[in-house]
Amino acid sequence: PAGELGQQALFKAATVQALFLGQYADATAKFRTFAESTPNKEFAFAAFREMGDIWYSKQENYLEAAAHYREMLKKWPDHPEAPEIAYRVGRSLFFLWRFEEAINAFESVVRRYPTSGWAERASYNIGLTQYTRGEHTSGHAKSATKTYRLAIAAYKNFLRKYPTSALAPEAWFGIAACLEDLNALDGALRIYQSLRGKYPSQNVIEIKLARIQERLAQRGR
Repeated sequence: PAGELGQQALFKAATVQALFLGQYADATAKFRTFAESTPNKEFAFAAFREMGDIWYSKQENYLEAAAHYREMLKKWPDHPEAPEIAYRVGRSLFFLWRFEEAINAFESVVRRYPTSGWAERASYNIGLTQYTRGEHTSGHAKSATKTYRLAIAAYKNFLRKYPTSALAPEAWFGIAACLEDLNALDGALRIYQSLRGKYPSQNVIEIKLARIQERLAQRGR
């Protein structure tokens, strides 16, 4: 078990269980055993990365994933893949509806890894998280209004930093959705109209336009 071939066999057995057999508990146990026994730090990182993928992607166990990725950042704060790991902390917290913690995690990515492509994604996700939090507090009008305005500010900040980003249409859509929820229908209408031919789903844009035009017509009665 301590030999090179034994170590390789342990890692490959865990990989087979994770990728093909769905034996995730056994796979994570083997990956951890491998990580704790190998003298190679890069191999240990690879094992930890596989464990994170199981919880994050395979099982969608975001509570375990967030804790695991935080552990990885403590062990390997300067690893080339650290920006993505930090981003996954934010996404895990987002999926857990722990919005304030998610925003803090995304802001940390932007602050610590400003030249990384993950900083761009994190910046966009700050706006998305604020908007989603507004949706979850829509029953409390004052709180939702404040959150939608924070979302608009975050989306605009993203667009100032990354005006040519592939996520720019998504950010503009987010701003329009916030304006729609704030009952600023004219502004939302203009943005949705500008997204024709740019937003990934044209059907969604047409539905939004029809809905707003109907609301504006009812308002004018």
